[in-house]
Amino acid sequence: MPLERMNIGLPFYGRSVKGATGMKQFHQGADDVKYHLDEGSPQYFNIVNELGRMTTYRHEKTQTQFAVFNQGGGLVSYDDPQAICDKVGYANERGMHGFLIWEISGDMFELADGTVYTPLIDATNRKIQNPTYDCSLLRDPVSNLNWQIAPAEPQSVDWSQYDGPANTGGSVNDFSGAAVPVNNYNNNYNSPGNMVYQPPAAPSGSSSGASGNSGSGCPASWTGYAPTPGCAGYVHCSNGSPGGMLPCSPGTLFDTSAQVCQHAALVTCAN
Repeated sequence: MPLERMNIGLPFYGRSVKGATGMKQFHQGADDVKYHLDEGSPQYFNIVNELGRMTTYRHEKTQTQFAVFNQGGGLVSYDDPQAICDKVGYANERGMHGFLIWEISGDMFELADGTVYTPLIDATNRKIQNPTYDCSLLRDPVSNLNWQIAPAEPQSVDWSQYDGPANTGGSVNDFSGAAVPVNNYNNNYNSPGNMVYQPPAAPSGSSSGASGNSGSGCPASWTGYAPTPGCAGYVHCSNGSPGGMLPCSPGTLFDTSAQVCQHAALVTCAN
């Protein structure tokens, strides 16, 4: 799927667990006690309301936050304004289509004067309007915030309290928890890396009467997608002018009839 047709998700909520104070620890499931209104998946404003009695950590590997209650344990993972800003930057740099937010009311804070404050939407707009904005300047809207860089993750999962089937410590998908390997699959497929968006080359200004092509890959007056030379990619055309060019993944070619990149064996390229 071309990146320009994909949206990236911006979650305005978090996921919580009872008992844990860090990564790869045993826990007692979703925290529907502290976050009973959200059944353990608190909206962002409910997370912020609890941060005064928590320590919140920046997890650099995933560029997201998690917060831990200072007494009694309990962890919630979520996206703060910096994490949202980072995701917007990721989408901008790769020419993605846009964003999907779930859900907007999770970001609504009412101030003392009755005005509504929206820190996550504000972070989104700030990065869109200024792609060079430094996301590390952003924080949760809490004055007494205890913010730290997350500690190094343990090398193994804590299974000390796990009471599962005999002779196993979990499934093979549970990090290092499996004692008995099962269902080992061989998968030799190598997924191609994401293609980074490249702006289209400037039109040459030449004209080909035989193809009606403007010299930029777009037929005259055409609106839609047109193949690049050899059908190795495609260009988005608006009334004959190019608006963006993307390559097809390795092993595929652009199919003009289907308007998508297909397996090369299924495509007859006339370009």
